[in-house]
Amino acid sequence: MKPAASLLFVAAAIAACGKNEPEPTTPDKADATSGVDAADDVSTPSPVDGGSDASVPGCKGASCERAVFVTSASFAGIGLQTADTQCNAAAQASSLPRIKGRSFKAWISTKAETAAQRVPHSTLRYLKVLATGDVETVAPNWDGLVSGALTSAIDRTETGAVIADPLVWTGTLPNGDRATLNCEDWASGGSGRVGDATKTDIRWTSSMNDDCANAHHIYCFEE
Repeated sequence: MKPAASLLFVAAAIAACGKNEPEPTTPDKADATSGVDAADDVSTPSPVDGGSDASVPGCKGASCERAVFVTSASFAGIGLQTADTQCNAAAQASSLPRIKGRSFKAWISTKAETAAQRVPHSTLRYLKVLATGDVETVAPNWDGLVSGALTSAIDRTETGAVIADPLVWTGTLPNGDRATLNCEDWASGGSGRVGDATKTDIRWTSSMNDDCANAHHIYCFEE
């Protein structure tokens, strides 16, 4: 083959190879505009609702578990403010974390304010604290508390010990309303309604009447 013919043949072959090369592909429009690899999950996760931490101090509202105890000390001629003060003094002196440093209201009724108006109506349980720090359910919620049938008696003091003398000043009926006798709103003598801390029926808050000169314990409910 002549030299000129050989050169023409090689040039033609190179040109043919160039025509057979695949054209570069254009990225899909969705991929090109997003700039995100389809394999990457960059979506923001939905927040997880952990619910209210009902066991920590400062829990407010109906969706909170609430501790309850009966004071180890007993009192005579006690008014609402004094009763609340004694509940909180007992709580402050407690060594139990579920009680110490929390705010409590006395389960006591007057003409102006009943126990049902003073104590929060919880949708979660009311509980008593044992000396070990373990807890037991007193009532599953407010409805259970005022049903006349507690799950367990409110027989533990602020220390978690079992109360020895079970009588408790309440002036309160099982539904949380004021009893007829309440030591004239805890301001004078006469008679008042007491509960029995060893009972789980209606007697837990309305067991008998007693002379207001006598000293009895107080139920304390966490606010």
